[in-house]
Amino acid sequence: MTRAIPLRAPLALLVLAGGCLEPGASPFGARDEEAPLLVASVPFEGALRVPPDAELYLSFSEPLAEGQPTPGQVQLRSGELVVPVSIDHPRPGLVRLLPGEPLHRGLRYNLGLANSLHDPAFNPLDPASPRNLGFTVATADDPLQVVATEPGEGAQGVARRLEITLDFDVPLSTLTLDRAHFVLEDEAGSSVGLRAALDDAEPRRVILTPFAELPADTLLTLTVTPGLRDVQSRHLAVAFVLTFRTAP
Repeated sequence: MTRAIPLRAPLALLVLAGGCLEPGASPFGARDEEAPLLVASVPFEGALRVPPDAELYLSFSEPLAEGQPTPGQVQLRSGELVVPVSIDHPRPGLVRLLPGEPLHRGLRYNLGLANSLHDPAFNPLDPASPRNLGFTVATADDPLQVVATEPGEGAQGVARRLEITLDFDVPLSTLTLDRAHFVLEDEAGSSVGLRAALDDAEPRRVILTPFAELPADTLLTLTVTPGLRDVQSRHLAVAFVLTFRTAP
């Protein structure tokens, strides 16, 4: 009698067949040979208005190997001054670095990446990928600002199906844009779900789209948290609040 082999373990089938699987290779396809590339960062290279409490974001073309980068694979420094950083991964391919101490005003810092970084298939960083990111910390407080909104503060009779727009003084980044920074609540404190996106034509503008039609004749309050950061890692000094009332 022939006994069926379970299909839940493709690697076991390869072993039974006398085969082996190279690192990064799929049992059903070709080996990954594409090198990862640093495609965007916050702050951007050459930024001059970075706050002392900056968070640093690095976006790669694909996720790096599990656990990378390690603290030994990145170095943040200004001259002989080395700043310790902690590392987390908000989403695949995105790395956030949190300096362990405030950065010094007026100093230029450099963030260096080690050549040992690689993807899960052991492909090293693309030779064309930047290894260094330089920026300067602002000499005075220079917070992010909301400069215009639609609807305006205190607006009445606002359409129940709408897009809320917020214009900032400088462009924002998709690396730091998170709908968790935008909270829309009714008079009872119940939250209204929102989708957040940057305007393709104007990166200073955030478009907030409610998931459902807004309740009628209701006073709504939108709060933008200070955690929202722009392309230089600047953030709001305090939460921004906008109130409006929907149409009956």
